[in-house]
Amino acid sequence: YIENLNEVGRFYINNNEVKIVKLSISSQKYLDELGNKIVQNNELFFKQNKKNQIKLVKSSEPFYFSLPNRKIFISTGLISRFIKHEGLLASIISYELVRSERNIYPTKLTIPTGTIDDSKLIEMLRLPLKMKVEVHKWGFHILKRAGYDYDHYLGWIQIMNRNNKDFIIMKNDLRQIAREEALFKSFMIKQAGQLKETRRFNSSKSFYKFIKEVSRTKV
Repeated sequence: YIENLNEVGRFYINNNEVKIVKLSISSQKYLDELGNKIVQNNELFFKQNKKNQIKLVKSSEPFYFSLPNRKIFISTGLISRFIKHEGLLASIISYELVRSERNIYPTKLTIPTGTIDDSKLIEMLRLPLKMKVEVHKWGFHILKRAGYDYDHYLGWIQIMNRNNKDFIIMKNDLRQIAREEALFKSFMIKQAGQLKETRRFNSSKSFYKFIKEVSRTKV
């Protein structure tokens, strides 16, 4: 099914209606370094000798997803409307790196028809709630090991919950986002005794330059 998913992903990228943003050298370097920092600080988890591929899709809809071999896609609408801190962006990347590294995708075999759009691909990749929360747990741990403020991970889930109607393309069931937050909060409460207070890092200058560039991208 991974081979099938890779084939579907190829059709997605080659769809004329899908616009992959060509970032400046500095912005693409920033994304690459952000992903590399997470991987390099979690060498026991990331065992595949793969290069991260983090791409932006020009779309007003807020969404993100990944494909096998560490291919991560994030929409410009998501970045410009909801990502106000580097820790939030790192949380999203952490989650999708976990999925892509361990090939955590539903086994929905699809016969490629030559084209596929955002909503169809995201629906095909959607995980059951319990499985998604398990991925969140791994994402939380690798984010923490990479030195980021781990509370941003919960913050990201809360942003989706507060703005659930904007994320209908991601969830399909608005009630699931509230349940997702509740389950993850329960996990964090259990972790409380093991968590040490982390130093609060401000977003880097490169992050703000990246955000500024994305905000100028017209959909």
